This record gives sequence, C-alpha cells and structure tokens, in this order.
Amino acid sequence: MDCDVPVDDLITILQPDNFTIPKPPDYINVDSGDSYLCIVVDVETMIPWDEYEHPFFNLDDIEVFSTSRTYWEPCHRSLSHEKISGMLLEAGVPVHKQYGMPEQVAAFVDEVITKHGSAEKIIPILVQVDIVACFCVEIPPHLIH
Repeated sequence: MDCDVPVDDLITILQPDNFTIPKPPDYINVDSGDSYLCIVVDVETMIPWDEYEHPFFNLDDIEVFSTSRTYWEPCHRSLSHEKISGMLLEAGVPVHKQYGMPEQVAAFVDEVITKHGSAEKIIPILVQVDIVACFCVEIPPHLIH
C-alpha cells in the first residue's frame, strides 16, 4: 500500500485495571519516594494483500504482526510530543502515521499526572495502536510472501 493512501489508523490510550506491570529496569528504584509512569506501547500492524495479486482476498487473509515496547518516565513532568513520537516510532509506528497521536498521549499523560500526582509509585498507561502497513513499515521477513 502506498504511504499516501489515507487509512483509518487507530489509537487507544487507557489506564488498565488488571494490568501486570513489567519489572522496572535496574535504574528505577521503586522504594524511593519517586513515582513513575510505566507506558506500554502495543502496536498491531495489519498487512493488506493486494486484491489484484490475491483475487479471492477476504478478511481472513489479512496478516497481523505485533510489537510492544515499555517505557519508564518520572511522573513529575509532562512528556513532550517529540519524546512520545520517538516512543511510537521505536514501537513501530512511522512518523507519517502518527497524525495527532503524540498530542493525544501527552494530554492523557498530563491528565493522569494531575489525577494521581505522587500518590502511586508506578502508574501504568497502555497505548494501543492499530495501523495498516504501507511501504515504509518494516515487515518481519517471515511474513513476506
């Protein structure tokens, strides 16, 4: 799919109720007085096969691959759009598919920080992104036909 073909990519941002928080990296001291955001970015990339190459295409023919990245950030400050864009990019969302996503995540993070402050040591945030692959998305070699 061409990169300039408009598609409905989707982002969902939430604070999950039943969420297993990953083990923090060694540089995070959960016993200190600091609070941290644990931001998990899950990306599902759908690969639509060309209907001309696959004339009997149906929804069962869509292949999906998933990536996930976890980020730990101090809870005392807002995250810049550039920082969030970098997180999304590292997790597999090309910059041109991020339209409005960094702003949505930043607004949600600000709301969570305002709501929880330092009352909790670790505050989980789940960012789920569904995108349709285009030519610039790196597709794992085992999925290429």
